[in-house]
Amino acid sequence: MLRILAMVLMAATALAQTPPEGLTARQLFYDDGKPEARPKPPETRQTAARPSAKPVTAAKTAPARKKASAAAPESVPVEVAAARREDKPAPPIVTVAYKAVAIRYSLVKLEDGAESEVPATHHFRSGDQVRLKVEANQSGYLYLIARGSSGIWKPLFPSREASDNRVEARRGYDVPSSTQAFTFDDQAGTEKIFLVFSRAPLADLDSQIDQLRNRPASSPAGTAKLPLMIAQNLTDGRVNGLRAMYSRDLIVETVDAKLAVPVRPAASASSGPAGRENAVYVASTSRAGDARVVADIELAHGAK
Repeated sequence: MLRILAMVLMAATALAQTPPEGLTARQLFYDDGKPEARPKPPETRQTAARPSAKPVTAAKTAPARKKASAAAPESVPVEVAAARREDKPAPPIVTVAYKAVAIRYSLVKLEDGAESEVPATHHFRSGDQVRLKVEANQSGYLYLIARGSSGIWKPLFPSREASDNRVEARRGYDVPSSTQAFTFDDQAGTEKIFLVFSRAPLADLDSQIDQLRNRPASSPAGTAKLPLMIAQNLTDGRVNGLRAMYSRDLIVETVDAKLAVPVRPAASASSGPAGRENAVYVASTSRAGDARVVADIELAHGAK
């Protein structure tokens, strides 16, 4: 039984660590196919060898002998006994593989009442308004934290407007919200946002933002400056630890409208002219159930 269990664990681990070959982060984001079933090795059975038949010879008269005592039971060799126990077919080996985790994010600039995606390297000016749009390829939990000028990281999502950070698959989420936007001031700098997406809630992050949940909104709709929320402190060391823990097996793909990459029909409606997109795709090549995605997002801005 232990041998069979070990084989199951080894097979599941091997499949979970096998990256989808030849797929980019963008392809993994839009890939809805199920992992291919891996063929099971043929079952082998071991049976006890039967003694070969001996030729029949004429019976010969032998002198009378003393009556022998009762014969001892025939002993079975260890190899034969083991073969008889393994003669029954072993239970099938079940391998588990999950769909690759992937996210798409873009910077959406608001100008004259219109929204348009801008490149991830876009340099914003004082007075510019921008939203961050995030979309996941499957349902899960999204965390966004921003680094303030003091060096302290504070949560952006969940927020007062969205106290529940569970997100649905193939649905775009606006940060800070659909009615707010980040507005840059005259002070030049680079705003840093750290993103984490996971299939299941992360206790280490939830413990930092519990006080934000179910808190009533206190600011009217309008514009907001980074960081939006006030919560328990998250230092650079803490964020670096999260980054190191969750950044394994990641691939990143930046799509620039200038490179003339067509947008899939399911992509954001705020894509650029002629059906082009400006977005960044991040995917995990791991098929393990606890695979996660992290991303570092930077918004550079200066004076007019």
